[in-house]
Amino acid sequence: MGKSTYDLVFETADELLKEGIRPSQQNVRARTGKGSATTIHKALNDWWQGLSARIYPTDDSNELPEFLTSAVADIWNQAQQRAQHQLLEQQKNLKQEAEVERKAMDAAKTEAREKIEQLVVKLDRAYQTIEQLQNNLEQSRKENLELERSLIKESALLAEHQREIKSQEKVICKMELQLIEQDSAILEQSRTNANNSSYIIDNKENIENSSASLVCENENLKSAISKLDTKLAEREALLSSSQDELLDAKRRYYRLESGLESDAALKEASFQEEINAKNREIERLLALVADKR
Repeated sequence: MGKSTYDLVFETADELLKEGIRPSQQNVRARTGKGSATTIHKALNDWWQGLSARIYPTDDSNELPEFLTSAVADIWNQAQQRAQHQLLEQQKNLKQEAEVERKAMDAAKTEAREKIEQLVVKLDRAYQTIEQLQNNLEQSRKENLELERSLIKESALLAEHQREIKSQEKVICKMELQLIEQDSAILEQSRTNANNSSYIIDNKENIENSSASLVCENENLKSAISKLDTKLAEREALLSSSQDELLDAKRRYYRLESGLESDAALKEASFQEEINAKNREIERLLALVADKR
């Protein structure tokens, strides 16, 4: 009478264990070539329970069956070998990963240092630009101050010329009044002596000379007034030009000052933000290096 599937599973499991092969349901089915999955599964469960009883017997005997001792030793050796192999593989993989991470961190630190050096160069150039702009601004301030001083001086000169012109105008007005009075006196004298032909004839030359002198003096006064008007116009034009130059200089000064403050603030904020970002990146890399150690 042939063996039952149940008994065959037990024998096959013992053989597999002796060979150092785990007696799994698939291995048993492949070795026996028959039996349903349910039957093999139930038989293997019983076999594992029986194996525990055989390994740890309830009697006083401390000896294991020879085939079990050999099988367990083989399984233990194989397990140690597999564990050792896996450990070596894990160590190798960890070393490779650590090397890759180290190279990546070294590259990142090198890149960070290069970027920081570039930022330092840019910052130095920015400071030089700001210093140049500040020098330009200071020069513009000096030029504006000089223009203001020149304008004050020109204004004082113009005021002095205006006072001179007013004084001359008063003198001219006084002289014109004197001429009018003299003309009136001459006219009155002429009327008084109109009937005295001999007097007119005798004094004709004096009268003509006096009239010519008055006319010449009047022309000289008009010429002096014209020159004073021309000089006053020139001074007024110069003052207007100086005022325009001062106004233009002030506008350029305010634009330069405003642009300098705005550019300096923007550049300083931008550079500071870049430096802060690089510092944070370096701190992160150093933290990663510390964690790996």
